Amino acid sequence: MTPFSSHVLDFDAEQTARALAERLRDAVARRLRRRGVVVALSGGIDSSCVAALSVRALGPDRVFGLMLPERESSDESLALAQELARTLGIRYEVREISPILEAAGCYRYRDEAVRSVFPELTPECRWKIE
Repeated sequence: MTPFSSHVLDFDAEQTARALAERLRDAVARRLRRRGVVVALSGGIDSSCVAALSVRALGPDRVFGLMLPERESSDESLALAQELARTLGIRYEVREISPILEAAGCYRYRDEAVRSVFPELTPECRWKIE
């Protein structure tokens, strides 16, 4: 089987979810000796899968969702993350992090890096894929 064929999707999703939930439960409870997890929810597929597997492994009372939007985040992403948290029955919190990123220079450093390969970059340029 080649790594880039349609056969990579030939697996039992339920069995895989069970196995992943069991390994997560083992890692959190036995190895890390913790009672729950905090999952950063972006509204995307990866964090949504982690949250759902965490709920399956530990139960909704032991999973906390943390949403960290910033000034360039899409409103739709936050709405999807909140909807997922409600659907999974987990508590969550939203913390806007633009001021932290601004203070740390993240936007400035990002713009400098982009400008190094695209000197014409101005604040009016639309370069982010939405």
